[in-house]
Amino acid sequence: MVKLFSQGRMNSFGLGHFYNNQGNLSSQYTLVTLSPSFKNNVALHNPSTWHNLNYTILSLSYSGNQNSQYHKNLTNGYSGLSNSLFIIPYKKIASIGIEISPYLNQMVSLKDSTSMEYYAFDDTLNYIKSIDRYGGIMNFKIGSSIKIKEIISLGLSLNYLFGSSRQNNSINFGGSSIIKTSRFIHNATFLNMFFQKKIQNKLDLFLNFKHTLKPLNIEIQSKPLFDDVNGNTFYDDFDFPYFGDYTSDTVYFEQTHKPSGFGFGVNYLFTNNISASIEYINDENNFSLSNDSLFKSLAPVNDWINNSEKLSMSIIKFPRINNLNFIEGVTTRVGITYIKHSMQLDKSLTKEYGASIGLGFKFNPVENQIDINYYIGSRNYTRYDEQELVQQFQIGISLADLWFVRRRQK
Repeated sequence: MVKLFSQGRMNSFGLGHFYNNQGNLSSQYTLVTLSPSFKNNVALHNPSTWHNLNYTILSLSYSGNQNSQYHKNLTNGYSGLSNSLFIIPYKKIASIGIEISPYLNQMVSLKDSTSMEYYAFDDTLNYIKSIDRYGGIMNFKIGSSIKIKEIISLGLSLNYLFGSSRQNNSINFGGSSIIKTSRFIHNATFLNMFFQKKIQNKLDLFLNFKHTLKPLNIEIQSKPLFDDVNGNTFYDDFDFPYFGDYTSDTVYFEQTHKPSGFGFGVNYLFTNNISASIEYINDENNFSLSNDSLFKSLAPVNDWINNSEKLSMSIIKFPRINNLNFIEGVTTRVGITYIKHSMQLDKSLTKEYGASIGLGFKFNPVENQIDINYYIGSRNYTRYDEQELVQQFQIGISLADLWFVRRRQK
């Protein structure tokens, strides 16, 4: 029997936990990502709206996450940068921006719950096997938008995935550990296309399509077995054989992940500062892990998420223009979501229901802003008969400046 320790069970599937499956993507968003949530005509995740910004903007967000299993005393927490975005709008007709954000992460440990016996030279050795994996993939994005007509805008983003993870396969016996260390290096490229059309004066339609240009390739660099003499799990000069005597074996796996998908949403502006949105997102992960050797190398748990569907709704109150009252100057965001993940091999479903609330506080005439949000959700793994409480707290800051303005000469 094997015990699993990870940042939630979903973290152990396939290559890890996709960040877009954990609450809000950033403190400046609500649970909808295509419809406006930063300003009444701007969604920072949707490049087709970027040209509506009044100022050049730098936006940063930090996230703290916690997953807890119901009826079990198991809680895992992790935190880190959730988004870093820089956008330059140009005269309300075009924009360009760059962004870096986490794409997926994995921290998982598999360990035998009972020891096994090995007989050699008239002696018996008790040993325990374990696998430890940690690392992740980041997403570097270059995006742009252009307004075709007063009612139509287009957006495009080129996404480059990069990152690495490490894995230790260990045999522990008699206070000693024999370890095989591997490093996984990832890279891929995909395209996101966005479309916005004003159907009526207060009603907007948003579309999104995702297409892979270069599937995820994985380079696995494996080091030989070594005796971890000093017990730090790293291969160094204190271990046997001597650190300088080894050579790495390298294996390449191609087209292991080809992300694709689509999404659409509608946004209705009741007044200049109150809007409601509904959105549907369908993501296909398209993993190719059928090869036995690849499967054993990459999938700590014998399955992975093949498809994710997400239905979200939100209501947002934006500040009134030129309002001097502090309360009226606060952005308030509330939302609810339903997410369904389909597993590849056993076809089981993982379902999640969640809600979020967020606030944005302006602190400068040029629309500098501090944003916070909180997400809580319940995730149900039907195959494992488990439920998980998902919580997330985010805080972010957006700094604005006015560019491309000719200064008045004195």
